[in-house]
Amino acid sequence: YYEPKEHLVISFTKICTIFPNIKELHFINSYVFNKELMTKFRDFIIENQQNKKIHLEKVKFLYYDNPSQRDEIDKNKDIKQQIEDKWGWTIEKKHINNLSKEIKLCKIQNVQKFSV
Repeated sequence: YYEPKEHLVISFTKICTIFPNIKELHFINSYVFNKELMTKFRDFIIENQQNKKIHLEKVKFLYYDNPSQRDEIDKNKDIKQQIEDKWGWTIEKKHINNLSKEIKLCKIQNVQKFSV
């Protein structure tokens, strides 16, 4: 079990600014898709809905399955529903060999989005 000494924060905006043509992001082992990251991702989508310079289409999290994190997406159905229904992304979760977990966020093409 790996536990980082520092808490690293993901900034989707900074990543997309530094790498303007990035279409996919993969986070392996150091990041768990929890409520904090769900909220950050939702806020990123809201802030950049009209930004034609953002090309991000897929974000993937791969990490060892921790029983305490198992239902994190299900616990935050309101955020999940906003990301999927209102902002046009899908969230898929999959267990791999009962040891690892994969969370995949994919942008749905040609979806009419609501503005805030």
